[in-house]
Parts: sequence; C-alpha cells; structure tokens
Amino acid sequence: VGNTGYVIAASGGVLPAIPKLPNGQYDYKQLTTKLKEIKSNPDNADETKATFNADAMIPYDIVIATLDAMRQADDGKLLFPDVNFAAGIQ
Repeated sequence: VGNTGYVIAASGGVLPAIPKLPNGQYDYKQLTTKLKEIKSNPDNADETKATFNADAMIPYDIVIATLDAMRQADDGKLLFPDVNFAAGIQ
C-alpha cells in the first residue's frame, strides 16, 4: 500500500495498480475483488499466505482496513488470512 493506492505482485509478475478512488480513499473493495480473482485460480486455491508492505507514512487505520480486505471477502470467504509483514514496516 502506498500513497497512490495498491500494488499486487507475486512471483509471476506485477498486476496493474489499484489507484485510490477519486475522493482520495483507498479502494478496499477493488483490492478484495482482485484477491478473490487470484484465489479463484485452482493453482492458488489452497494458498493462505500473503506478504504485506506499506510506505512508512501510511496511517494505522489504512493498514488495518487493508489487512481486513486481504484476509476475508464480504461474503465470508477466506482469502489470504496468514499475512506476513515485509521488512521495513515500522
């Protein structure tokens, strides 16, 4: 998570960025939607781990809301509940 939105990356590459909404808010719904798409791939169906990284100045409430969006979809489906923090998170 950065000042302009979200970047999702994996060993296979980097997906197009998810920018902030026009009102300046982070697009949690789009993040969850993209992670649901990733999870729906049979190769990823059993994966529970994700690594989280954020710019140092991202507010705590944004970090928590992002982690919530990564862990579980609105319908209760688990996405990536085992979140590890990347080095450099303060």
